[in-house]
Amino acid sequence: MDASKVNVLPIVEEFTVSKKEIEYANGLFPITSFDANVPMQAFVPQMQQTNAKCGYARLGYGNYGNLDAKLNYLFNLSKNDRLGVAASVDGMNGKLKLPDNGEKWKSRFYRITAGAEYMHQFSRLDLNVSGHWGMSRFNYKKFNL
Repeated sequence: MDASKVNVLPIVEEFTVSKKEIEYANGLFPITSFDANVPMQAFVPQMQQTNAKCGYARLGYGNYGNLDAKLNYLFNLSKNDRLGVAASVDGMNGKLKLPDNGEKWKSRFYRITAGAEYMHQFSRLDLNVSGHWGMSRFNYKKFNL
C-alpha cells in the first residue's frame, strides 16, 4: 500500500537581496577623556647593546671519575685594552673491567688546557697577542688478542 504513495519535494522559495542605502556617521564626538588635545610625539629610542656577563664557569662530574671543568673571564682593562683568560679540564680516572679476563684496569685520560689573549685597539688597527698551553695524559693498556 505504501508503494503507491507519491513523494513530493516541498517548494523552495528563491532568496531575494534588497539593496540598502549606506548610512554615514556625521555627528561630532569631542574627546572628553583627555585634558589637552595634543598630538603624540614621535618615539626615537637610543639603540644600546646590553652588557654581557664577563665570564662563566662550568663544572661537571660523572661516573668512572669523568670530570668536565671550564673557566673563562674577560677583563676590560680600559676602553681599548682587553684581556681574556681561559682554562679547561676534561678527564677520566676510573677502574674498568676488561672483557677478556675480567681484570680491573685503572684507566686514566686527562686533557688540560689554558690560554690568555690580549687585545689593544688602535684607531685603525687591532693588536692581538695570545698564548695557549695544553697537556694530554693517558695510560695505555696493551690487549693480547
